[in-house]
Amino acid sequence: LKIIKLKKTKRFNKVTEMRKIKLKIHRLSNNKRAQLCSSLDSKISTIFFVVIEVFSSLGIFKPLASIFSSFGLDENFSNGLIFGLFEITKGCMLISLSSVSLAIKTSVCCLIISLGGLAISFQALAFLNKFKISKKFFFLQKTTQGIISFLICLALSLIFI
Repeated sequence: LKIIKLKKTKRFNKVTEMRKIKLKIHRLSNNKRAQLCSSLDSKISTIFFVVIEVFSSLGIFKPLASIFSSFGLDENFSNGLIFGLFEITKGCMLISLSSVSLAIKTSVCCLIISLGGLAISFQALAFLNKFKISKKFFFLQKTTQGIISFLICLALSLIFI
């Protein structure tokens, strides 16, 4: 009887040890995944920042800004719209410096933040790739979210500001 109990105990200990090892491996792979994702985030952000600065230095954004300016928009507002499509921080900063009404500034910044800019959108897509979400569907949903947030913010701004 003792021999049978001893064999069962040894087997139980081996199974328990195997479970612990599997759990450690799973945790290790999660840590490595987190490190990879963090690294990918910073690299994508850096790439977009560099691209924006290079395009800005080359004057590529000036024709786009002049199109917006032809509608009578402030130069800072026009540049903010363009930069906001790529990176929200610089876009919102430029819009805040414009001479447009506070309700419009707030609403457009809300739109830009909801869209997230291309830098954030591509970071999100990098993580969503494993779920097989269509890029077209993702950008359609982001655009819809941006438009709805713009309209809500504009309505609230007109009421309270």
